[in-house]
Amino acid sequence: MNISTFLFALYLLFQSPIEALLDKGFAKYEAGSYEEAITFFDKAIGLNPNNPETYFLRALCWYEMSETQKSISDFEKTISLDEQYTDAYLQMGYVYLVSQAPAQANDAVDNATRREFT
Repeated sequence: MNISTFLFALYLLFQSPIEALLDKGFAKYEAGSYEEAITFFDKAIGLNPNNPETYFLRALCWYEMSETQKSISDFEKTISLDEQYTDAYLQMGYVYLVSQAPAQANDAVDNATRREFT
């Protein structure tokens, strides 16, 4: 066994259950298996409903599945858990923009900009 394999095995051994679920979900997201990714993110939320990253990743999946309202809802939950999560504002702004809601898109991007540059 080489050192990189050994270190990876150690990482997996000490990885938290939530991190493991997020990694598996993100792999499914990257593969375009959005429904499967959501099942992993739902399990992670069940273990820790206060992790903003989980809602953010699930929101990306909902968007890819054309579930605009669910996507926006998860971006809003992300922001409610971490008001400094700039990417959530930006992604939500994009979803609003492509959903023909320019005023909401502008508000979301303004919020992101205020947080990013203050």
